[in-house]
Amino acid sequence: MSEYVNRLIEKRLERLSDDLRHTESQIESCREEDKRLVQYREELFNERDELRRELK
Repeated sequence: MSEYVNRLIEKRLERLSDDLRHTESQIESCREEDKRLVQYREELFNERDELRRELK
């Protein structure tokens, strides 16, 4: 019985480990997307400022 329980625990730990790796990968993807969005926002602000200067 204890061998069976140990095997169940091992399987569960493997699944949790896989889930954790997947989650970490998603977090990294979100960080990269966030960097792209911040850069894009800065480009838009710069473009806005440039247009304002041209209008003056």
